[in-house]
Amino acid sequence: MTKSDFAIVSFGDFGEQLGARREVDRFRGTTFVGDQSSLQEFAIDGLPLGRGYVLVQTAEIEAFDHDVLLNGEPLNAGVDLPAGKSATFQTPMALIGERRLRRGKNTLQIRRGAGSEDSFAVYSAVVHWRERDPLRALLNPAVIKLLGQPVDEEPEPG
Repeated sequence: MTKSDFAIVSFGDFGEQLGARREVDRFRGTTFVGDQSSLQEFAIDGLPLGRGYVLVQTAEIEAFDHDVLLNGEPLNAGVDLPAGKSATFQTPMALIGERRLRRGKNTLQIRRGAGSEDSFAVYSAVVHWRERDPLRALLNPAVIKLLGQPVDEEPEPG
């Protein structure tokens, strides 16, 4: 039996600006970090299964060549954060392939495209995955029902 889980990570106190130079008026309150965001850690207690996804809150991305790095490796080289010139927030989604997440410590980082002229901000991200639920796997379906939880198995014909 499986369950869904998620982790929320924040980049800096009020976001981080990636770019060639600090742009105070354009990205008020953010911390300038250059070509890579700070490395954010999150933990997974269970055994991650299948695919997942990450939602990244950004602003003013103009190019398609930036990466979301999961455990140091790009999810989809150069297409993780789509362009969409806007002074408002954007929340692009990047898919996480099977066996990319691991039990225990994982890391998330945003990397500006090599040679890019783009400047943009990242604020937070939500990582979603499915994992084995050891407690539900051990419990009898009748006990789960008694606890008021939905049962994942089909009832036996009778």
